[in-house]
Amino acid sequence: KCVKTAIASKQLGFEAPLARLVAEAVLQVMPKVVNKFDVDNVRVTKIQGGNPDNSFVIQGMAIARGPAGVVNHKENAKVAVYAAGIESQSTETKGTVLLNSAEQLQNYTKGEEARMD
Repeated sequence: KCVKTAIASKQLGFEAPLARLVAEAVLQVMPKVVNKFDVDNVRVTKIQGGNPDNSFVIQGMAIARGPAGVVNHKENAKVAVYAAGIESQSTETKGTVLLNSAEQLQNYTKGEEARMD
């Protein structure tokens, strides 16, 4: 009942079906220790052209955009999701390196490779 009241303040007229969906989603991610519930574990994605009556709950992740590449479907795939980029970090300041020999260039390159590992 309290979920309906909270939703009615934002989605008047759709509070009954949305309250059911919110309760279902929250129950799926509720930890054993209720005080440790994290609201970021429940996400909402709007599908363009949809309306609240078409809403449903899924387990997993919903991404509301098309794929960036040409692969649209893959079976038995191993997927990694990173919260941050995996590219090497750029430095905050710019500097100039003066190399006087090929040996210095090789040593500099080895040092850069070591930092990337």
